[in-house]
Amino acid sequence: MTMPSSYNSISVRAIIRRGDTVLVEWLEGKGIAFLPGGTVEGEENLLDAVRRELCEEVQGATFVIGSYRGSIGHWWKREGELHGCLNHFYDVELDLHGDVVAREKGRCFRWLSLGDKEASSLQPPRLKSLLLESQGFLWNYVDVSE
Repeated sequence: MTMPSSYNSISVRAIIRRGDTVLVEWLEGKGIAFLPGGTVEGEENLLDAVRRELCEEVQGATFVIGSYRGSIGHWWKREGELHGCLNHFYDVELDLHGDVVAREKGRCFRWLSLGDKEASSLQPPRLKSLLLESQGFLWNYVDVSE
């Protein structure tokens, strides 16, 4: 697959752990999961984007943004068209008061064990192995899925 020189979008994602699980946003009906976060808007810097996304998505919780973990570029084809997103990841500590409830239709939050079969649905594809294997290392990878 030939990839263009720039991504269609830039996203920020929060690595929120509870024991041996991570908080994921599950896309119902598509069978895929992402870490909480979303697209960087306009000239917004990465930290402001993480803060905004968490305030929008995780109501009723307080959080502390920790270390920058790195990036994973992700390229995929959908309906024959090439899409790409550069994802930036931050460790985040969450003090949750109750359950996390998704605000967007067709999505729900779940605590996912990386050892579960469902963890293979975590996007981008390389993320699961990086979360399992590289505590404290800085990431800089590109994933390609067809």
